[in-house]
Amino acid sequence: MNIEYINIDQNELDKPLYRYLDFYRVVQMLQNNEIVFVRPEKWEDPFETYVINSQILYDDGGKLIHSLNGVIHGICWTKNYVSDALWRIYSPHKMAVRIKTTPRLLIESIESSLNKYDRSTFFIGKVEYKSQKQIIKNAKDIASKIGGSGSDKITAKSLLLKRKSFSHEQEVRTIIFDRHLKAKNGILKLKIDAHKLIQSVLVDSRAPDEMLNVYSMYLKKELNFKGKVDKSVLYKNLDKLIINKK
Repeated sequence: MNIEYINIDQNELDKPLYRYLDFYRVVQMLQNNEIVFVRPEKWEDPFETYVINSQILYDDGGKLIHSLNGVIHGICWTKNYVSDALWRIYSPHKMAVRIKTTPRLLIESIESSLNKYDRSTFFIGKVEYKSQKQIIKNAKDIASKIGGSGSDKITAKSLLLKRKSFSHEQEVRTIIFDRHLKAKNGILKLKIDAHKLIQSVLVDSRAPDEMLNVYSMYLKKELNFKGKVDKSVLYKNLDKLIINKK
């Protein structure tokens, strides 16, 4: 298996990455020791798959449809450690959590799982945010290169382009080309040491305090999670401002 970096430097490998998700998904990760990748067509923004869904039409009437769609799977992370927007998007019921890891831990986890699959390719990279006009302008040039030399990296780069309106996400993506066809129904599950991958769990600040106790007890006692479990203070009520005057 090959690992390649896109828009990310070696000195960033130990900086934190976060993912906002439902608590039961964290439980699944820790119980099953697995991480789940999905096909990009499950992502909501149509511009994220604009290039890989393209077709090439030839003068003789021939048509080329990119054949990589079925083998590409990804998972999204963020560098943004505190974000009102991300909590509201991924925790509409106010009960979700945020897990913390690093690019290095991600790479080590995925590498150990994919080592025996020598035809698979793994990319980790930061998303670039461009205007819609820029993405459309560059799309034809990028799409025309898919299928040639370095095709996997070009395709992965196309999945690291998003419109500027999403820049608050500060995304880092891990992308796998699953040429061993291990995925089922568009979902690729890899066995990892989830207890090593997840460094901490942070509960939505809007959740009742009792939920922090419930979550923490379950993670610690039932799943033997050793990392820190805490509650965000983003929406914590402030003490009343009192000004003393003589």
